Amino acid sequence: MQMSGIREVITETKRCREVVSILSRENILALACQIIEQGFHNRLSLLQLGTLGGDVYLFDIRENMDLIAKGGLCSLLDSCEIEKMQKYASKVHLGERQLSEEMVDYYARDVIDLIPVLYRKLKDYIGQNNLKKRLLEETTDRLNECKDRKLKEKRGKNRQDCIWQVITSIDEKWDKSTKYSDFATNSEEILALRLIPYWKALQKSPFIGRLKTESILCYLDQLDNYVKTEKEEYQVTKYHWDSLSMILKHPDKKVSNQAKDLKERMKAIVLKRMENIYSIHTNLENLKTIELRILRTLRLRSTNDCQFSPVVARLFWLFTENNLDYKREEFEKWGKVFKRSDPFYRIISFYAERTDESQIPKSVRQKSKSLKRDYDLSVE
Repeated sequence: MQMSGIREVITETKRCREVVSILSRENILALACQIIEQGFHNRLSLLQLGTLGGDVYLFDIRENMDLIAKGGLCSLLDSCEIEKMQKYASKVHLGERQLSEEMVDYYARDVIDLIPVLYRKLKDYIGQNNLKKRLLEETTDRLNECKDRKLKEKRGKNRQDCIWQVITSIDEKWDKSTKYSDFATNSEEILALRLIPYWKALQKSPFIGRLKTESILCYLDQLDNYVKTEKEEYQVTKYHWDSLSMILKHPDKKVSNQAKDLKERMKAIVLKRMENIYSIHTNLENLKTIELRILRTLRLRSTNDCQFSPVVARLFWLFTENNLDYKREEFEKWGKVFKRSDPFYRIISFYAERTDESQIPKSVRQKSKSLKRDYDLSVE
């Protein structure tokens, strides 16, 4: 899909101030950001701002930290005069990043998709349900939590206590034949059943366990509908991916199989998008967290494996080598060893033992062989 409007990458402080002046005249801005992982910390790398007119500005914070304060971004983001439609931050792999044309397009879509359609739907919903005051209070509380760790922990505990009180009330006051669909939409009962873990629900009572299962099935049906409706345009998120991973452990095969099917379809959507957006020259640092998660699930037995496109296959081998480097670092630093039954150990064993070197990237084979040898020596 061809995008209209301005697309500009901002790295200079002077130009940043000029663009901030332009954006400050807008009534609504679409906002997204990318963060990079550095050790145990995350750092803002890229800030994306879009307008209703379709213009998108990408502020390269990693290239120039002065864009935030001296460039005026801080005051723009703090402004209460401009409404912001924000997408949750995505984590990108740490590495030397240069924004290619394809990456500019990719990150621009993060904000293009937010307004005007999604913004209008949410604004109407908030107005119709009188949620503005509650939304402002919740936003203020979350900002305060960022400043006060103890407050965040206290609110988290209070939230869990409230959830448990509602669950206890359901168990004690509602008829045991009650179904999940009997509760009012957006009621505190629905919210509590969504948030409580399955194992904890089952621990409470078989009745609550059944309601939680029905809640999960409702969630899966909603996701299934989104995927069917939006098809290749569906935006797979880390949250949904991780939720499905947890649901795979559910003892009811109907539930776990539906989650498995959804994950496979989401994987296909992400891989197809990666194939279309990226090129044979794309590096790992350009990928989003969910894309790295998807690469982790792939299993290529050789460079001749044709189940994936050359673009995806190349990214898989880059990811595999990067993962080997990370595991080597863990081994050297902490002495961390994987058991022989662990999937990672089986993978490196397979690559290390391949006799035809032409079928496995040389660096992957050598690093697998070296790491496996050191693992074996450390446990014998």
